[in-house]
Amino acid sequence: MATVAGIMLGLNLWLAATTFGVWFLIAIIFRISSVGALAAAIIAPVFAFYFMGNDARAWVFVPIAALLVWRHKGNIQKLLHGKETSIGR
Repeated sequence: MATVAGIMLGLNLWLAATTFGVWFLIAIIFRISSVGALAAAIIAPVFAFYFMGNDARAWVFVPIAALLVWRHKGNIQKLLHGKETSIGR
């Protein structure tokens, strides 16, 4: 996630800020960082197209989002079984 955040910062500050905002809001509401990360990964391509238009740089976030969700499959399993660690616990 940190690498993707760096890419976003380099490409578009608003993209990075809004995606971070989604992560932060979801993580605070659900108190689980991985839920925020998954939500941010899923919404990032939408924000990328909004801020950058139908540009090759925006399309980069489609496979990146898919890869991030795939890489979080262990966290998804923990979430489904109620075993994911919450923030502050």
